[in-house]
Order: sequence, then C-alpha cells, then structure tokens
Amino acid sequence: MVRVRVTNRVDGSAFDHLPWEEALPVWGRSFLAAFTAHPFAIRLLATEPVRDPSLIAVYSSVAAGLRRAGFPDDQIIAVITAAENFFVGSALNMTAPDIMVTPSSDGDADLLAALRAAPHGAGRAKLAFDVGIRALIGGFRDMLDEHRLSDHKPDPSDTG
Repeated sequence: MVRVRVTNRVDGSAFDHLPWEEALPVWGRSFLAAFTAHPFAIRLLATEPVRDPSLIAVYSSVAAGLRRAGFPDDQIIAVITAAENFFVGSALNMTAPDIMVTPSSDGDADLLAALRAAPHGAGRAKLAFDVGIRALIGGFRDMLDEHRLSDHKPDPSDTG
C-alpha cells in the first residue's frame, strides 16, 4: 500500500504528448518528487514486482513514447531501467547530507576547490539531477541514432 500511494504520484503521461527528450525529465522530476518525500519506499519499488494498474499505466506510456520515438523493442526496458536507476539515486541524493565528502589534506586541492564551488543545500542535488538527466538524454539519443543508422546501412552482400 505504501508503494502504491507513493507511485501514484509518478507521472509518465508526458510521453503521451511530448517528444521523448522533453518527457523524460518530466517523468524523472515526478519520480523524484514522489520518492524524495518517501525515500523508504524506494526499496519497495526496486524489490517487488509491479502489479498496480496506475504504475503499469505509467510504464505503458513511457514504453509507447519510446517506441514511437524509434527505440527498438529490445532496448526499451533497458532504457526505462537505466532511467529509473538514475531517478532512484537522485531521490536518495535529495535526502543525503549536504556534504558527503570531507577532504582533510592539501593533496585534495582539486576536490576542495570543487566542493567550494558546488551549490549547497537543495541546489546541490538539483544540479546533479539536471547534469545527469542531460547526460542520459544525450546517451539515449546516441543509442537511437546508432540504431537508425544501422537500419539504413546498405547490405554489403547486395551487389545489384
């Protein structure tokens, strides 16, 4: 029941009307909002089969949007899983302490500079999500482009 209550806040409907590159961050942010409020429910999502019709509807919208975009059927679940893995980590990061690394030596000058320059509070986790979602979209776009190119390669055995 806890998982159902939390996952009812996850929204995949953006895939019904937006290009996948725009829908993915919308889905991710709804996932983040739901699980940041209830991080204990993450384990329930990750370790129990999904049977709730409302969550199945979310996955169906995401899968349909990815399929319309041209992702091959044999990669759609991998794309969904990779995105969710990132969302789960991001939700946990939202609840983590502001400073997770405490360097103590002068040999850590690069790390110290990066820590000083990084945002603090909620801005730290938000920036990490924004950077990560851009990287995911770029990687998924590359996969999709490779798939499209491989579908249009001339057959080397075709001499006609």
